[in-house]
Amino acid sequence: MVIGIKIIFTLTTLLYVRLREILYEALRLKPENHTLIKYIFKLGISPVNIFNDRSLEVYFELKKNEDKTKFPLCIDIIGEPMTMLDLEEANPNPVEGERT
Repeated sequence: MVIGIKIIFTLTTLLYVRLREILYEALRLKPENHTLIKYIFKLGISPVNIFNDRSLEVYFELKKNEDKTKFPLCIDIIGEPMTMLDLEEANPNPVEGERT
């Protein structure tokens, strides 16, 4: 199911946890849902995961010098609680010390 909700982020210091809170509120999600947040960097390649504050910073750096409509967010909503296995699949190459 695709929901057309437009959320424009102007703060470059938005934390990952706060982003998830905003999305949960805007999409009216329940705590038992979990989300995978991604963005499209370039057509033809897999979406890039946003999984912690650092990856969110990279996203904002990309948007800083581009059209505000470029790099749309993609939100996958899964109707069951997230497990550690799900986290590892969403982020197969975590940077040491940056687990969510």
